[in-house]
Amino acid sequence: MTQLLQLTQPDPVDWCEANIQLDYGRFDRTKHPLLSEPLRAGAHMRGGVVGILGSVQHIKTLAAQLLQLYRAQTAPTRQAHYDLTLQTIKEFSEDKWQPLLKNTKAVVDLIPDERKAQTTYYTSMPFGFIRLASAGILAHRNSKTFEFVSADESWAYEKSWLKQIRDRTSSYPWSWSMFLPTSGQTAGSELDDLWASSTQRTWHVKCDCCGEEIPYVWTTDAKKGEHSLGGMKFASGDEARNEDGSLNLEAIRATVEYECQLCGGRMPWNPADVARRNLAGRYVQMNPNGDEKIDFYHYNAMAHHQWPDLAVMWHQAIAAKNRGSLDDLENVVRKRLCQPWDEAKYIAVDSKIESAGDYEIGDAWEQADFYFCTVDVQKDHFYYVIRAWCKNGESRLIEAHKAVSDMHIAERCDHYGIAQDGLDPGGRGCQVFADGNYNSAEVQRICAKNGWMVLRGQNCKPFRYPDGTFKIYGEQQLIDTWQGTDINTGAVQYCGQFQYSVPETRLRLSTIRGMTEPRLWTHARNAGVNYVNQLNSWMQVAKEDPRTGRTYFDFKRVKGRADHFYDTERMQLVCAAMAGLIGMSVEQNEEEKH
Repeated sequence: MTQLLQLTQPDPVDWCEANIQLDYGRFDRTKHPLLSEPLRAGAHMRGGVVGILGSVQHIKTLAAQLLQLYRAQTAPTRQAHYDLTLQTIKEFSEDKWQPLLKNTKAVVDLIPDERKAQTTYYTSMPFGFIRLASAGILAHRNSKTFEFVSADESWAYEKSWLKQIRDRTSSYPWSWSMFLPTSGQTAGSELDDLWASSTQRTWHVKCDCCGEEIPYVWTTDAKKGEHSLGGMKFASGDEARNEDGSLNLEAIRATVEYECQLCGGRMPWNPADVARRNLAGRYVQMNPNGDEKIDFYHYNAMAHHQWPDLAVMWHQAIAAKNRGSLDDLENVVRKRLCQPWDEAKYIAVDSKIESAGDYEIGDAWEQADFYFCTVDVQKDHFYYVIRAWCKNGESRLIEAHKAVSDMHIAERCDHYGIAQDGLDPGGRGCQVFADGNYNSAEVQRICAKNGWMVLRGQNCKPFRYPDGTFKIYGEQQLIDTWQGTDINTGAVQYCGQFQYSVPETRLRLSTIRGMTEPRLWTHARNAGVNYVNQLNSWMQVAKEDPRTGRTYFDFKRVKGRADHFYDTERMQLVCAAMAGLIGMSVEQNEEEKH
């Protein structure tokens, strides 16, 4: 069948050069060397799946569009392109699909001159159509019959979505085909299973030193203490730091080079050399037992992105991980290196992590840049923690005690110079935060009186801000504490309140406590059995989602243990995040550009 198709259909790369107009002009295969092989495979596949796992902002979505147009003109049929949500498919249509379609005369000439022949989500032709659909909508996954389907960024699909979409092609038992352009998959997912069974064709280039074909790899496995041969090399440790501990971006960028995993030869960063290697590169099948009907292609950002920028991204992602956030690291692993993302590799699941430092309660710490006090409010008493923080994310426990009066806590905060000026615009700010989920009105009055802030934990995802970023805490709310007006100014007494994501603080506390190299989060060695038991009152466990089959990590409270100090330590992470000491704001999902 493949030979017959080669005889009756033009080569898809030749067709693109003859018919496709992109931003830079007529399609040129030399500008897209990583695209030709997956494009041909997608055009010729019948009764199977072709996938391309690659980095963001490159060729993946473009490849799907080119295949849709090529099929529409050379072998028109019932076609569909899926994206995650209706909003993303609408933006795809307006920003990418419609402009490309209108510039492709060979396809536009096939569209009937009828009012509904072409809409945002539908393009009609005499012998077929192209429909744009949302994978996240059940009716879109279980309605129309298609012969050719492309599904963009399927790493984000829930379990069974791909199967349901595949079922839409069952009316074409031998001629159906799917094309899956995506970033790195989630370990153990439906897409990961497809990759494991596939041909696993991986992009190879010739080493400048030995002339052998090699895939670009970020790092190679090596025993502890041994040098790993091969991968991206750049400044690390003290060489990558300024005197104040911040990243030395200039040093990182200046030292980037690639080491061949076969001969150890070094190839310095040069965009012209990367382009030259790509022109002579090819995909090599890495799974000799792979199913030819599951034909997957893989490349990563090292084949096209600036290496110095990748090295900086990696350092920043590791720094964010050390501050308790895995978001940036996931972005690099999944969307740049295009490797399966498995958070289990980076988080601790032990219920009794050893976190004791070599100091005692109340010891002075000259390196401290910030002090925060967090308070867990009970019916007739309080639990409070005072923790010191450095700008590099390192922290130490200063005090952890039970108190029967808020005045005692205020005095201890004064002792350490912790700001308690609340909303006063002329004050020093506020570094004391009390949990407002129990007896909220009373906590708000206590906070207004002492110049503290209120924290309200919610079982929710991170909060989206107007600039498109996501943070573990929401924007400040002004709460009327219903205490009348100030006798001197006549002003209503307010206190500031922030909501925050409880699941995120649990995950980040577990992550930062699990860090050992370097160990940034510690408690005093004489903090006491009560503190340590409460700190370990929640255990992180692996579970399987019954809907998706994916492994995820949840937290289970240890029976019989109080968790007051655990809650105050979670609140400390919110304070540190507000000060920019841990974690980073997360941008909304990147869109691919052509």
